[in-house]
Amino acid sequence: MGRIRCVYRGVLRTHWLRRSGPAISMFCFIALLGCSRTQRISVLADRWETGQHKTCTFLVPGNLVCDAPDAPVTHWDAAEMLDETSASIVVERGDYNASFSSATPDYSVWDCDKTGGNDVAIDCSLVRKLNNDEGKEFQNWDATQEQATQSIVELKAERDAAKPDIRQCDGSFQDPVACVDSAVASEKPTWDAIDKKRHDVIDAANSEAARVGRTFDPR
Repeated sequence: MGRIRCVYRGVLRTHWLRRSGPAISMFCFIALLGCSRTQRISVLADRWETGQHKTCTFLVPGNLVCDAPDAPVTHWDAAEMLDETSASIVVERGDYNASFSSATPDYSVWDCDKTGGNDVAIDCSLVRKLNNDEGKEFQNWDATQEQATQSIVELKAERDAAKPDIRQCDGSFQDPVACVDSAVASEKPTWDAIDKKRHDVIDAANSEAARVGRTFDPR
């Protein structure tokens, strides 16, 4: 006798097999089709009660992100969620065994039930996975979010650094208001150039976002 073990819909099952040559291989193949895959995962979700279903995105290598307004989410979206200070967000890292009804590609969307079990705490059924073209577009959008956000941060720092030097107006024989106005006017071309760069970055990011039905939020 031989056996295979798998988790199916949150239940650990053992299949006993008689040693009968090719029949064993065929039975294994059929049995495994009905078996889900169990992984150790990290979860980012709002408060999650046992028996509650959530729509979640799987992000490689082993992250499950739930409760986002839009699914699938990107790695950048997940990082932004982690930075939020909302007390309602509960982050679990490596605390759950989760079973999935099939393979878990990046950006795949799942209906997940928190079972509360020990062997399998979360049981997920596939809702949607991206095809190759959609996957590439989401990877591009993921990278664009990060690059565009970083560019905007750098441009803001550059604009803040281009402040007019009004110290020269102290003790000046020139009218103080006119002196400040002159100093500000001297920096205006620099500010306008920086603002144009910022708008170009946002426009380019939104063009990429439109490919996946999203918009870019320049925070």
